[in-house]
Amino acid sequence: MYHPATPGRLLAAVAVCLLLGTTESKAELITFEFSTQYLNSGPSDALDAFLNPGDEIVGRFTFESLTPDEDSSSEYGHFPAAITAASIQAGSHTFELNPAGPNGIEVKNVELGPLGFANQYDVWWDITPTLGFSEITASIHLSQLFAQPGDPMLVDGDSLPLTPPDPSLANDNAWFMLSVDGQNFENSHLLPAPTIVRVPEPSTLALMVLVIIGIILNKRRKRR
Repeated sequence: MYHPATPGRLLAAVAVCLLLGTTESKAELITFEFSTQYLNSGPSDALDAFLNPGDEIVGRFTFESLTPDEDSSSEYGHFPAAITAASIQAGSHTFELNPAGPNGIEVKNVELGPLGFANQYDVWWDITPTLGFSEITASIHLSQLFAQPGDPMLVDGDSLPLTPPDPSLANDNAWFMLSVDGQNFENSHLLPAPTIVRVPEPSTLALMVLVIIGIILNKRRKRR
């Protein structure tokens, strides 16, 4: 016997189809949020003026997924000017991306001999000068070790990896670094490896909400 589709089922079905189509298509902009803690290494640290040990540092960066690889090596990827937006909240101050400055992403597949293999992921960007600093840069370095070749290795053809290595599996050489230059000093602050989480695109979130609404409407109809 034929049963016409309910509005809830139709809504959920359409949203699922659109969601699958969105997932299969290549996203143009990928955003990650990260967080770490400030640890000062001495009284001369330039960031001590507005940060205390243990203060949380949070931020996000967005990159263009179709940035071309400028290196032809099968074990190295260099993607300059990949970063389209970035910001860092440190204490009460916000550091914003300097769009005119250098930025990029580099990935490496490294053979470590008897130690195994490693995926290395580096992202960096220039920050608009503020707080009296003449130059500011931010960078994230992640190195993930494997006994056997990583599955998958980061460099795959000439495509920019859309996901960095899992920081929870990174070794002690992983870090977040904030470097500041002033009139009479240069300071590079090595901070703990940040947690990194991908931010869903607004369109994907909206479609997920439609799926949930469709399921709820369908359940309510069955109860009635």
